[in-house]
Amino acid sequence: MGAAAVEEPYPHFVRDGVFSDQTRADMHRNWPGKGYFYAEIPGNYVCNLSLLPGSFYWQNFLAHEVPNVIFGTLGVFAPYIKARYPGETQFETYVCALMQSSGNYGGHDVHNHHYHDPTFVATILIYLDTVQTGHHGTTLLRTKPGMDEARCAAKTLMWHDLTEEHRTVEYRPGRIFAFYDNAIAYHEVRPSAPGALFGRRIFRLHVRTDPSHCERLYGVDYETYQKKRRFPSEDPQVLAWMRKDIEEMRSSPKLTLDERAAWLNSISVHIGHMPVEEPGEQAIA
Repeated sequence: MGAAAVEEPYPHFVRDGVFSDQTRADMHRNWPGKGYFYAEIPGNYVCNLSLLPGSFYWQNFLAHEVPNVIFGTLGVFAPYIKARYPGETQFETYVCALMQSSGNYGGHDVHNHHYHDPTFVATILIYLDTVQTGHHGTTLLRTKPGMDEARCAAKTLMWHDLTEEHRTVEYRPGRIFAFYDNAIAYHEVRPSAPGALFGRRIFRLHVRTDPSHCERLYGVDYETYQKKRRFPSEDPQVLAWMRKDIEEMRSSPKLTLDERAAWLNSISVHIGHMPVEEPGEQAIA
């Protein structure tokens, strides 16, 4: 995937040609019917691959294609992950899914994942459509100039007016967009263009580590962290969490290629874990 992440506005990378033309054609040919997808947010539908245990194709895909994508991505973000989780060697896919959108998809407003799961270490999106369907890629946003980043980060789901566009990763077949999940990893998807087609097929992964790290990082358990981050906050404790996370991310020590390789050889990733979500729970795309 490459040796280093783009650091602004937060660590991320974009690469083209992540899957071969044949692999993408096979994915489309084996794409599940609409009945396997559930509505995550209006107009956007997700099929967790755990729903397809009898599919030889998708199980083979998970075994042979996905590990390369995950380890390549974690190698890019190794400096940040290793610094935040010293000694941790166990990671898992929290979401491993296929995604698609209706032609009238209204988009997904500015959000991040840190407020509901600070143990996410990477989000990976791979664009798959081979023709233009009228859908957009993903837009990265940054805190508006002059604003306190920590206070902005604590304003859970009120980020629309506190951020501004940095760049949009245009939707292109075979393109991977991945980012290191953190307190300022703001992103959104713009509403589809008028006349858009049913499409915007994406292969999506969220990788995380053990939620018990919350106690070391924040002094509270995972559930307490989620409760305190559920709504916009001026709580000094939350502000201190945000400030510390942002500062530590930016000061993560650089790693050589050999150090990245050594770290990758020391870790394992369990592929296939899926969350059981109740209808109406927050979306995490």
